[in-house]
Amino acid sequence: NHLDSRGCEIRMRHSFWNKNPFGSMYFAAMAMGAEMSTGLPAYTHLRRRRQSVSLLLSGMEAVYHKKAVGLVHFRFEGMKDLLDSLESLQKSGDTCTALLVSQCFNDQKQLMAEFRFTWTFRQR
Repeated sequence: NHLDSRGCEIRMRHSFWNKNPFGSMYFAAMAMGAEMSTGLPAYTHLRRRRQSVSLLLSGMEAVYHKKAVGLVHFRFEGMKDLLDSLESLQKSGDTCTALLVSQCFNDQKQLMAEFRFTWTFRQR
């Protein structure tokens, strides 16, 4: 797993615990990995700046392209969009939203799924 100024990558291995009856990874397990890849950068950024902000996942869309098996990588590369939203929150002092995208790839770099999360940030 990796988090830096450009984005975040969460890795998850297909296993007995997240396998569905069809032999691939449960959609909900994939959604958790994708959510973490977008939520962790937001949470970490706010903690570092010691901002009192509530985070709420207010929407999610997913498109699944292929069966996920083996090791999958959830990549969020939209730090600029996230930081722009948090900057507008700091200026307005109220509420803002950010649409953050996570893509899921297998080890062969094939796109398995795409997730779009709408995060709502509210100043406390």
